[in-house]
Amino acid sequence: MADLKGQKTLLVFSQDGCGYCEEYFPELSKFTNQRDDIKVVVMQYGLSPEQNQAFKMSKGLEKATFLTATAEVMVSYKIQGTPTSILLDEEANILGTENIVKLDDLLSFVDNAGNVAIAQCAAAPERNRESQNHFYFPINSSPVIGS
Repeated sequence: MADLKGQKTLLVFSQDGCGYCEEYFPELSKFTNQRDDIKVVVMQYGLSPEQNQAFKMSKGLEKATFLTATAEVMVSYKIQGTPTSILLDEEANILGTENIVKLDDLLSFVDNAGNVAIAQCAAAPERNRESQNHFYFPINSSPVIGS
């Protein structure tokens, strides 16, 4: 994750089979076409690197980097539900965290995350628990930021 330094980066944690993630990917594709100033890294849980490449192309996310997220990575970033977006500054420090599925919300988040304290979307874990396609991890460790 050391290569996250040097440019603002949007980490998007998602999971294979997540209904909210499926809603988010077309919006994220639009975002990658609008905002070249922010690197997009999708941390996909549940797919191999080979599956990630095919998935990336099928979702129109050619500009994004796809990495396989392990359960340990999900817990280290305190991911409670998917999709979760984390904005990092140029030094890989967390500027904000949100559960987003709409483009307007994403644009507002990246434009305002550095100006406010880290935002946590309290409703997102409840929303995801209600879904048949959810991902839930308890928070029990500190985030791993760059290396």
